[in-house]
Amino acid sequence: MFKEALEDWVLGYLSECTPEHNNYPRCPYAKKALLDNKVRIDEAESQDEFWNMLEWYLDNWDDDTCEAVAINLSWLFNPNDRIRICDLCTSYYSSKGDWIFIEEQQLLNGKIYHMILVHRFSTMAVAKRQLRKKGYYQDNA
Repeated sequence: MFKEALEDWVLGYLSECTPEHNNYPRCPYAKKALLDNKVRIDEAESQDEFWNMLEWYLDNWDDDTCEAVAINLSWLFNPNDRIRICDLCTSYYSSKGDWIFIEEQQLLNGKIYHMILVHRFSTMAVAKRQLRKKGYYQDNA
């Protein structure tokens, strides 16, 4: 269910071109990564499972086959816990490697999902520079 909802979000909302992004999609790289099968989508039913899953993905990351990981936090918790978990990921793993963590709460296909997205920091930085040159960001002067 989460996998289908996330795919719909990427192929729909994130792929829509918007005037505020110079008629580029909201997330210009997401659709291609998904269609190229370079997005790993998973669900954790507990904090322990999340941490084990995250460790596995980071230890086994292959830049040739993976651009992003999306993990749904599917246990019952306070939504502020999602932010705390993301902050813990950033403070611990970012100092050990080239990682960026993004927390998201999205209403997808009628259900609220709490997720942590993982990317390579360096890849995101390069993409951001390329998009800035193309006028993707409003502050590009």
